[in-house]
Amino acid sequence: MVNETHNMLVYARYCWELKKTFEKIIGKKSVRKLYFHTAIIEGTLPFCGTGSFCIETDFKGRKLQRFGGNGPFNYAQLSVLPLKNGNTFFSISAVNDKNDKAAHDFVCAISEVPDMHLAEAALKACLCHTENTYFRPSFLDSLSESQLSRVLFLFDDSNVMEVGKEKESNALIRPTGILFENKVLERNSNLRKGKL
Repeated sequence: MVNETHNMLVYARYCWELKKTFEKIIGKKSVRKLYFHTAIIEGTLPFCGTGSFCIETDFKGRKLQRFGGNGPFNYAQLSVLPLKNGNTFFSISAVNDKNDKAAHDFVCAISEVPDMHLAEAALKACLCHTENTYFRPSFLDSLSESQLSRVLFLFDDSNVMEVGKEKESNALIRPTGILFENKVLERNSNLRKGKL
């Protein structure tokens, strides 16, 4: 429990610092940048989640930061939320407060995921990066044994939750075995490809 308590304290401190950083960026009192990529996906996806997590790997299978090493770590924010109109909001963002390249490259990688794979990428992000994930029970009931086993395998990262452990570089590109037919209605980003 000592490691868990330490992790919780670090995470809580980071969240309060992030709030202050957002306020400074909004008030134009900081030169920090908030990189973001958002999308509206047609229909309500059968899962939702929110979280803030250390960027380690990206949606191309690259290792962007070594969480087990030394140095300042950049974090990202994730939201997959149902909207009142029956669609789904998906957002990935990162502030370049610790590691500008990791923040930029992580958000850039999600912006390059094709529309037909974006809902699955949202599922992978929830499975890999947040315990604050809700699954519609009927969705879980509809999965085959192999699909459910795959979801549980991707969701269980207890082996990398210890201090100093790292996620594998393929953490966000491993297949789920689940295909979504939801169309992407809109995408927005403040990134210019290849530029910080």
